[in-house]
Amino acid sequence: MINIYRIKEFVKNIPRNIKYGTHNLIKWFPIVWCDRDWDHNYLYEILRFKLNRMEQELHGSWIGSDKEAKEVKKCVLLLDRLLKDEYHEIAYKNFYKKWGEPDYTINKNIFKPVYPNDPNDENEEEIEIEYKRKMNDSQYLEDQDVEMLFDTMKKRIRRWWT
Repeated sequence: MINIYRIKEFVKNIPRNIKYGTHNLIKWFPIVWCDRDWDHNYLYEILRFKLNRMEQELHGSWIGSDKEAKEVKKCVLLLDRLLKDEYHEIAYKNFYKKWGEPDYTINKNIFKPVYPNDPNDENEEEIEIEYKRKMNDSQYLEDQDVEMLFDTMKKRIRRWWT
């Protein structure tokens, strides 16, 4: 959607806007070049880049801006965690210590994990229950970070540059 106010401001300050716009094009080029219109991680990348730039600009801009910069930095750190996507590794760490890293085999056309610490499938039910619990734990950890990110933005975003 075209914002008439922004067009008027652009025309009023053409030399400054061309300089700043060119600078933005150069800075944003790698992000836009690698962007794709699928998968939430591409959106996280764009959001992280924008918030990281905003956080740098906020410091010392006005009384209280350092506090707001810390809130933006918190969002950037949450986006870093979401982009690293280590929730599975964190949730399954003790599971793999207990049962070992699975070896996936095909037996009678069934793709099934075989755990080194349970080679005869004596604890198959226990492992399956524990595995599903860890899967839920992994999703819970990721959901917490997403919720914290967008809750922080929902509460604070209007204070970033007021």
